[in-house]
Amino acid sequence: MTSQTTEQTGKRPPCGLEEAFSIQSHGDFLLADERDCRVLALSRNLYGRLQANGQGHSGPGPGPEAGRPAHPKALFLADLLDEVSLAQCLRRAGHVTRLSPLDPFRLHLADGTACEATVRKVVPSQIMIEMWPAASSRPDPLVPFLFSFGRAPGLNDVQSLCENAVRAVSRLTGYDQVMVFRFTDYGDGDVVAEKLRKTSPLPPFLGGRFPASDVLFNYRDTFSTMPLSAVPDVEAPLQPVLNIGGGPMRAFPPSEAHLAAPPLAWLQYMRGLGVRARLAVAILVDDQPWGLLLCHHPSPRPLDPAVMGAIQVFVRVMAGEIRNLENTESADRRGRLSRLVETLDIRISESTPLEDALAGSLGEILSLFSASDGLLSLRGRCWTPSGPWDGPKVAFAVDEPLVVTDTFKGLIKVPPDLGPGFAGGILIPLSDQPREDFLLIGRPAIRQSIHWAGLRPSRGASAPRPGNGSFAFSRWEEDQQDRTLPFSSLDHELAHSLRMFLSRRVFEARVRKTDPRSGGEPRSFPPWHESSMDWFWETDKAGRLTDVTKFFEDVEGSSTRPVVGHRLTDFLVVASGGGESSDLEELRSAFSRRAAFHGLTAQLQLPGFDPCWVRLSGFPMIDTRGNLLGYRGAATNVTHLRALQEENIRSQRLEALGRMASGIAHEINNVLQPMLSMSYQAAKRLDDQEYVRAALADIEESGLRAREIVKAILAFGRQAPSDRHAIRIAAELNKALAFACKGIPRLRVDTDIEPTDAEVLANTTELSQVVLNLLTNAADAMGGRGVATVTLRSQKEIGRVRITVRDQGPGMDLTTCNRIFDPFFTTKAEGKGTGMGLAVVHGLVEAWGGTVGVESVVGFGTTFWISLPVIAT
Repeated sequence: MTSQTTEQTGKRPPCGLEEAFSIQSHGDFLLADERDCRVLALSRNLYGRLQANGQGHSGPGPGPEAGRPAHPKALFLADLLDEVSLAQCLRRAGHVTRLSPLDPFRLHLADGTACEATVRKVVPSQIMIEMWPAASSRPDPLVPFLFSFGRAPGLNDVQSLCENAVRAVSRLTGYDQVMVFRFTDYGDGDVVAEKLRKTSPLPPFLGGRFPASDVLFNYRDTFSTMPLSAVPDVEAPLQPVLNIGGGPMRAFPPSEAHLAAPPLAWLQYMRGLGVRARLAVAILVDDQPWGLLLCHHPSPRPLDPAVMGAIQVFVRVMAGEIRNLENTESADRRGRLSRLVETLDIRISESTPLEDALAGSLGEILSLFSASDGLLSLRGRCWTPSGPWDGPKVAFAVDEPLVVTDTFKGLIKVPPDLGPGFAGGILIPLSDQPREDFLLIGRPAIRQSIHWAGLRPSRGASAPRPGNGSFAFSRWEEDQQDRTLPFSSLDHELAHSLRMFLSRRVFEARVRKTDPRSGGEPRSFPPWHESSMDWFWETDKAGRLTDVTKFFEDVEGSSTRPVVGHRLTDFLVVASGGGESSDLEELRSAFSRRAAFHGLTAQLQLPGFDPCWVRLSGFPMIDTRGNLLGYRGAATNVTHLRALQEENIRSQRLEALGRMASGIAHEINNVLQPMLSMSYQAAKRLDDQEYVRAALADIEESGLRAREIVKAILAFGRQAPSDRHAIRIAAELNKALAFACKGIPRLRVDTDIEPTDAEVLANTTELSQVVLNLLTNAADAMGGRGVATVTLRSQKEIGRVRITVRDQGPGMDLTTCNRIFDPFFTTKAEGKGTGMGLAVVHGLVEAWGGTVGVESVVGFGTTFWISLPVIAT
């Protein structure tokens, strides 16, 4: 914020006092030390009032400094405020942040003058008090205004929301012009909604775009930290704030004050628009600047601070609705991508060739990105949505791992034979040979006429900026051709996710080793299988066992006679206590769908013998005519491994608790601190019953929070054996995230949890352990701090839910990804990890009947995904 000079304020400060910065003349300002209530700075008008009343500099004020001799220039809050107002200021100071809406209260100066005031703690141990003239009455429409969103019908899109907002704010403020100004991805700003009085001399701007050079003066940065700016009179003189504390005020940023004088460039810009009074409120969606609510008036028009605070609350509600509407669209597209990925996985698992599966899904991919055409290339062979392509090749002039652009000019040359649908789009390399393996998604060019307004940039020159003197605004049109509709940040995210999935599937398809298929009947196993520790089996097309290895015969003393000729699934039973029964259903489903399966665990019960746990894998045998011949597969006895796994899970859980210790201590200390503070304050004010009751309520609330933290820790560390049962995955995932975040306080976790009632067969303690391990892994990948994103999506068409945990770390190569779930494998430095965290995650998810995987590209972060079957209801 630019400070104003003495010449601009019109008056010189009193002799001997330094001018710190300037504020607007319609209010007053105080800055004081919270520890001893000594005034550090105050506005000139307030200082002059003290001088006129003869209050001057008195003795010490309240606080730890009471009793010491007064400095000759010392001034304390007790000299300026009455006792009740001083107590209110000190009590409110710690509860307000710079992003809090204005919440003024009635304050009385020591001479009895009443005013509206706000108070906030700024830099450590300093409190700022801003004062406005006392309002005689509040406007009648204030309360109905705050509820106007709830009564307005049809607010089911962002445009309707913005139009409703400008109408409501116009009625409340009486300003001639109210606009919603939305920032674009390119730094420009569009006026998307406007309410302009018919008699106003101000020009309309609806549908106009202001160039990036006009969205200047650090609008975005300023409004991210100070979401309200009010100038009731652009032409009013400014008044200085006087430094009377005796020391420099470098620690206090003037932009923290609502009354701070705007930069000269802002004021000149307003004058150029013919605006005399202005109110601007930032629309922050997920704490990021989405746009501005702008109110302009051609004559001076001050607003009651309570009205400005109400508008801030209104805009917060509006921002929440914008987030919900945009999240609904984002969730729908993310769900479509998830379903596309699942469908491709199913096709590939059913032995569909990779190129056929991808070519058959081109239409779905294009629809996901609102694209018109596409080209898939695998080892130089190409496909379009209409079939194979044998025309000229695509020429590249770019080596980026992912290209998302509204124009391919200078980057990619698409043969004209492919059609006009490739003016811009997305290029997704699928392997380390990006000229041979890629997916090209194209959008057609559009002709767009943009209506610009503001300072017209000069060609070949830097954008004009207001300086000393006047400047002229202009309007002009610009036709854009050879470009597509712009891509959004969500398009970038989905393209990145699709790239990770497709590149991994291409790699797996090329390194997968498959046994040659026989065109005749299944053959008996060769003798070398008898040396394996696994069992091998074959069935006919009806699922009846036709052959098993000799090792199978030796297990628990069994022989082939009781098993050959029976269905394999007849010997797989539901385990006592549930838990693994979901794998049995998946096995039966795989047989019925003629699908391959891998790593499914179930209990095997042979006649006359104790049950044992086995892990099964199998694939269908298909002849050249596509007829099912039977199944061939393998099984491993994992009874002893399961016991060891349970022990490892408990050990790793205790290790995780140890790693969380500092975070838990911080969380409990946060609860204890207000309890100690409130009990101390209540003991000093026993005669104030209302205060004591409020203090006891705060203490009780803190105690309940502490109890919940302790209960969560005890539940997480419980040594009881797993008892898996139906849980509502969305609710329990939210609880698990809340618990995990307490132990990783420096990690920011963004969540996008679909509010579903779907139930899965799992264990809440184990779910907490899985979430904690994945978030800890994400935090370690980002050096202990950063942003992790957790999502939950229902996949109703396949009866599953999908959880993803994405970080912004350095990513991993394919070799590391292939070993990431191996026990004792770790990428961390020696002594930093045991290598068991992700192995435990893999074991627990498989025990729930689910699957877990990882997708990562070096330089683009890592995504872990968990797919769980939903319990049928």
